[in-house]
Amino acid sequence: MGDWVWELNTDGRFTDVSERVQKVLGRAPAWLLGRRPFDLMPAEEARRMEAVFRSIVADARPFHDLECTCLHGNGGLRIMSTSGVPVFGDGGALLGYRGVNRDITDQRRREAELRALMDAIPDLIFFKDADGRYLECNQAFTRFIGRPRAPRLAAPKRPSSTSPTTIC
Repeated sequence: MGDWVWELNTDGRFTDVSERVQKVLGRAPAWLLGRRPFDLMPAEEARRMEAVFRSIVADARPFHDLECTCLHGNGGLRIMSTSGVPVFGDGGALLGYRGVNRDITDQRRREAELRALMDAIPDLIFFKDADGRYLECNQAFTRFIGRPRAPRLAAPKRPSSTSPTTIC
């Protein structure tokens, strides 16, 4: 659906927002000014993301592809991938962050549909990378090896007799 760019001040409030946010989240840019990104999220998601963001700001680190769920102006939910970099003043003081949000809702929906299709297939299906790490597998494969599927954001695991209790 699209990307929109933003800037936050040191209080974590929007100071600039691109016009594109209107198409992506159904919100006028002026409505966002002075608000925090967490004001666009369901309560539980806002608490989770605020803790993550606080940790990033404490070290003035850049961040890439943080996923969060935002509320669209029409009441629907949209999944965003957020990336940003710290902005520093001449003296090196943190002035805020500048970044971009990408709407990945449709991508995540297609991934869920593909996973459901894979899980409906009774044959063993798995994908490995060039280093032999499992990237994805279906339920038949997890039942066969006797290990649950790892959470989506977990690093790929190499199965062995001595470690991981999860796979894919």
